[in-house]
Amino acid sequence: MSVTIATKTDLSGTITPVGLSTETTVVAPGAQADDYIVEGYVDLSNMQLGDTVVLTEYVSLDGSTYLQLNQATFTGAQSGGANPPVQHFTSKTLFATVAGTKGANLYKVTVNQTGGTVRAFNFSFGVQVMSG
Repeated sequence: MSVTIATKTDLSGTITPVGLSTETTVVAPGAQADDYIVEGYVDLSNMQLGDTVVLTEYVSLDGSTYLQLNQATFTGAQSGGANPPVQHFTSKTLFATVAGTKGANLYKVTVNQTGGTVRAFNFSFGVQVMSG
């Protein structure tokens, strides 16, 4: 059986945390018609000295409870070298039809700025829904 991409959706924009120490959703693709692939980027180049940001990636295996997949904390200016300004969230395949989860949101990324001045962050994610 071959698999093809039935639809592609770009989820891009700018997110500003609601306030310090408040986890804010960057992207949550929502329910998809079939299994899907999600991948994307968050731009931290606006960060300055004194800023601290936590990025968290979650998946849901049952369609209702999110489990933390990855989390990273960034401090100060993210200008390159050891502190790259763009964070890449690698491709994840989510199985929308497993365990009755079709129609549920299975993925999200959040930002939580815990120190400094609240900043705006650009993001760009792609969702590819499979068929086949």
